[in-house]
Amino acid sequence: MDRLVRVFTHPACQRCGEAVKISWEHSQATSGVQLRTVALETKAGLAEAQREGIKTIPTIIVSQGDRELHRFVGAPSRSELELAVLGNAPQEA
Repeated sequence: MDRLVRVFTHPACQRCGEAVKISWEHSQATSGVQLRTVALETKAGLAEAQREGIKTIPTIIVSQGDRELHRFVGAPSRSELELAVLGNAPQEA
């Protein structure tokens, strides 16, 4: 499967902890899923967020290789994240 789940966060964000927790629990329970948090308080994290067009946090991007499969703005439910990692979730408008 080899899916990457990136969670864009910032310490001042109230819902970021929930997004990281859901993503971490899912990555631990699912083989072939890597989790990476992107901290916007660092220069590298801010640059990555700008490249991805992140304007709201938390944002979660599920990708496979260079292909983005799904993007959540806010903290999804565990079932929504599971569907996105499997590639079965509808893309947000």
